[in-house]
Amino acid sequence: LATLDTANDSAHTNTLEIGSGDGKVYKMIFKTENLSKILSGSYTVNISSKGIAHFKNKNVDLQYWITTEQGSKFGA
Repeated sequence: LATLDTANDSAHTNTLEIGSGDGKVYKMIFKTENLSKILSGSYTVNISSKGIAHFKNKNVDLQYWITTEQGSKFGA
């Protein structure tokens, strides 16, 4: 998982290993202002090939559906 500024290639990025993958390359772009509205907690995240991400809190009955932005790539 990496964070980056899609408008500025020279901006600082952060990376975090979250698990082994399936060998495909994914690029999911979310607007920071959409993700910053999510309440803190542990979430299971599923992202469809149609560009919709489903965030489901593991401890309370709380869910979010957030669209990915243009330029996202699912398993390319």
